[in-house]
Amino acid sequence: MMYPRIFILSLCIGIISLFTACGKKAPPSAPQNTFNVSVANLRGEWIGENLFLIGELRGVPKGKKAKSLIQGGRVYYGKYPMDNPPCDDCPISYQGYDDYGPEVIIDNGFSCRMTEEFKKGQITFYKVHLIGPNGSIGPPSDRVRVVEK
Repeated sequence: MMYPRIFILSLCIGIISLFTACGKKAPPSAPQNTFNVSVANLRGEWIGENLFLIGELRGVPKGKKAKSLIQGGRVYYGKYPMDNPPCDDCPISYQGYDDYGPEVIIDNGFSCRMTEEFKKGQITFYKVHLIGPNGSIGPPSDRVRVVEK
C-alpha cells in the first residue's frame, strides 16, 4: 500500500514544479553590446580655470552623424594626492562619475567642461564612456591623468 502514496506524492511534486518553473531556458551567453562608439586620444586641457576633456570619436558608422547616435557621456574620475599617486600602469580606483548630455559631441569629436571642484596638489584620472541609444554604454576611452592647478 506504500506505492499509491509515493505515486501521489511524486505526482504532486511534478505538478507543483510545472507551475513554479521560471520560464523558457536558454544556454548562457554574454550580453550583446551593440554600441561601440568610443572616445580616442583623450586629453585634458586647462583653459583659464576650466578643465576640458577633449578627444576624437572612434567607431561612428559611415554615413551616420555622431549627434544622432550619441546621447551623452559618462565621465569617471579618480582623485589622488600629488605626493602618493598610483603608477602610470597601476589600476585606478574611480570614486565616482558624472553624466553629461549630447552637448559633449562637437562635429566629430568629444569636448566636455568639467564641473567638479578642483584642489591644488591633486592628480585626477579620467576615463569616458559614451552613452548611446536606449542608454547603452559604449567601451571606455583611454584614461588621462590631469594635474590640478
